[in-house]
Amino acid sequence: MTKPELEELVLQVFATFDKQLLDVDRKHVLRAWYDILHDLPYDGAKKAFLRLATTATYMPKPPEIRREYLHTLVPQQSSPYVAWATMVGLIKGVNNGTINKTPISEALQKTIQLLGDSAWGMDTYEDQKAFMRVYEEVVTEMQKQIYEIPEKGAE
Repeated sequence: MTKPELEELVLQVFATFDKQLLDVDRKHVLRAWYDILHDLPYDGAKKAFLRLATTATYMPKPPEIRREYLHTLVPQQSSPYVAWATMVGLIKGVNNGTINKTPISEALQKTIQLLGDSAWGMDTYEDQKAFMRVYEEVVTEMQKQIYEIPEKGAE
């Protein structure tokens, strides 16, 4: 988004929530918002803000608008329990000599890679807890990468 587009968005946010953007604060507010939202497309950020504005009691902050926009782009991952159930099905298939043709999520693939060969022998409650811990770490790391703010180019 360009700086003029960002300024337009900031002014709309302040106006929607009946807040005054003081001239003395304008430069700092715009800088703070730009640092967090500069890589988002204006239309996407505006739509994200409008979604938030319909339910928010308080004026959304730039990170909330960023998360709202990016959330629509994030592939939703299964819950740890669903991932475990999928893993149990995969293990049964391997043990029975059948091939699973159902695609598995990226998070589950990364979890299996991290667990290595031990993944295929998991069957106890303790194994389930360990699997779910690793899976949750993988999903958290994937989300961090998606929500990460990239470096700005030349200004």
